[in-house]
Amino acid sequence: MASGPQPTVITTSIKRLAPLAIILFLHGAVLYALRTSLPAETARRVPREVIASFITQESPRPSSLSVPAPAPVKSQPVNPATVRNSAPAAQPALLNKTPSPKAIVQPEALSAQPAPPAPPAPATPAAPSAASGTAIDNRAANAAASPSASAYSTPSAPSAPAQPKTVSSGIEYIQPPRPEYPNGARRLGEEGKVMLRVLVNERGVAERIEIQKSSGSPRLDEAARQAVLRAVFKPYAEDGKPVPMYALVPIAFQLD
Repeated sequence: MASGPQPTVITTSIKRLAPLAIILFLHGAVLYALRTSLPAETARRVPREVIASFITQESPRPSSLSVPAPAPVKSQPVNPATVRNSAPAAQPALLNKTPSPKAIVQPEALSAQPAPPAPPAPATPAAPSAASGTAIDNRAANAAASPSASAYSTPSAPSAPAQPKTVSSGIEYIQPPRPEYPNGARRLGEEGKVMLRVLVNERGVAERIEIQKSSGSPRLDEAARQAVLRAVFKPYAEDGKPVPMYALVPIAFQLD
């Protein structure tokens, strides 16, 4: 009875290990196939690398182009021969001209001699004298003409307008000035008298006010100025016609 169950255990273990064995076998077959196929591919790729090496060997050809460069250098020595031939050709011309150094020197001496006569240029001031004479004549003519011009220009002076008269007494108002005592001046106990010089137009309105004499307090001066601006004067008339005038207006500030 003890030997009965052993075959069943073995069979079950074989059944379990059989799939693993099959998988391992397949993996081994795949790895073997890969190893055997790689050398064939590498063997096919090797000839391509050899062809690339042949292409690189063709690069030395440009060295043949540098050989013709030294050839034109040898042809240059021909030029000195031509220069030597041209130099002696020019020398005879100089030798032919050398026999006449006296003729060359004489013109220089002659040309040097005329230089001293140049100073007689002072003779030219005669022309400026004539010009100066004409200038003097022109000045004299202008001076003679200027009095007549001044004579004609003098009548224009009276065209300046006459200044308005200054009136200090007898000033009449349609609406007299009513100054207001400033609160600040009242608190400080400020008192004083302001004398204003007022330009009154033909309508009796103050156009410009100047402080002729201050009260000593800017607040009182400004209050007097504002009161005169609000006032209306009786127009000042001359020959029955209203004209502007300067009026001297006193404004006094005194605390009760």
